[in-house]
Amino acid sequence: MNLKKSGIRPPRIKSRARREKSNLILVLLQSVVCGAGTALLLLVVFAQLFARTEWPLEMMRGFSCTAAAFGTMAAALVLARGVQQKRLLCGLGCGAFCCMLLLGVTLLSGRIPAIDRTNASMLAAVLLGGALGGGVSALRAQGSAAH
Repeated sequence: MNLKKSGIRPPRIKSRARREKSNLILVLLQSVVCGAGTALLLLVVFAQLFARTEWPLEMMRGFSCTAAAFGTMAAALVLARGVQQKRLLCGLGCGAFCCMLLLGVTLLSGRIPAIDRTNASMLAAVLLGGALGGGVSALRAQGSAAH
């Protein structure tokens, strides 16, 4: 029986490369949403903490640095788990990308990025947060493979 004459078409088979590309885009999107959500949630918690206490507002810089580091760590963890190859390098790349985003936002705001103590600590925390997320993902994968 000829399939073209009967009007029935065989199912289209997606190529492996197309499936992997769509999976990578989905993993990147999940990573961004998870990282931004974690950072935003921590910033809200810290803002409530500062609203209810008498702590000086100069301390907020350290708390925002912590929120950015945990957000990057969550994004790197999701990304490394989704990619499943070279997880530590994947997390470090995520942290480096977030550092470049911070520098880019500073440039877009019309300011020259000054590498002083507070900005350097933010960049280092974001970079290390990404590396930590990738490392945790690698250790989890190694631990689950041993069992």
